[in-house]
Amino acid sequence: MKSTKTYSLATYNMPYESKTATTVTSSLLNAFPAKGKITTMTFGKALEVSYSAFQNCSSLTTVNIPECRRIQYSAFAYCSKLDTVNVNRLVAVSYSVFYQCSRLNNINLSYCRYFGQYAFMNCYNLSFVNAMRGEIFQGYAFYNCSALNTIILNKVSEFTSDCIFANNSQLFSLYYLGEDVPQLNYINIFQNTPLSASYFNESIGAYAYGSIFVRESLVDAFKGAPNWIAYSDRVTGLTDEEVIRSEEHTSELQSHHEEVIAILGDD
Repeated sequence: MKSTKTYSLATYNMPYESKTATTVTSSLLNAFPAKGKITTMTFGKALEVSYSAFQNCSSLTTVNIPECRRIQYSAFAYCSKLDTVNVNRLVAVSYSVFYQCSRLNNINLSYCRYFGQYAFMNCYNLSFVNAMRGEIFQGYAFYNCSALNTIILNKVSEFTSDCIFANNSQLFSLYYLGEDVPQLNYINIFQNTPLSASYFNESIGAYAYGSIFVRESLVDAFKGAPNWIAYSDRVTGLTDEEVIRSEEHTSELQSHHEEVIAILGDD
């Protein structure tokens, strides 16, 4: 059995006893005498991170949790320097978990099924979201992520909330790789994005519209579906080969994240 060790203020590994706990709580973190100076937190295994556990950790830049299923509300809210969260098989991100994490740009969401309200709101540096297993997206989940340019979806069957991806001025590519048209209950899901209006595309240096990429066989169905009809000019068909390439790309990204997590778990 590993013994408890003393770590520097900059990097803090939870003691062995805490590493085996199923829930990371704010009390565990508050037990550390200088949490305001922590830049890296590492846990061996935590099936759940409790509400507000890391909220307002102003120096925190990296969190390593090799295995985690759920992160409860506001767990990392206002961690203004947090840029990397290494976590595997995360299934649920609750209300405001990463609210105002303005530097966050590296997190594996490929297993996540539930995205709570305001979960990533004001994550200005988040540029890519692989939500292939995402099924439930609450309102404003990815609102005002000004660098967000690509989202990949597959499993969602119904968008039940409003403004989920709204106010993202660089959202030029939405990939939906599913085989059925998801129900869209609110027309403002893409409000103030290139999917609804012409925006300046920083990558090409010109104003342009975004695209909603779907399987070729679904193009007409998307263009005629309730509320999706408002985005009919944005819908673009993908060949079977292009769908396969997109799926392979997301699988490669997922494998890379899992390799990183495996290395962390062995430490």
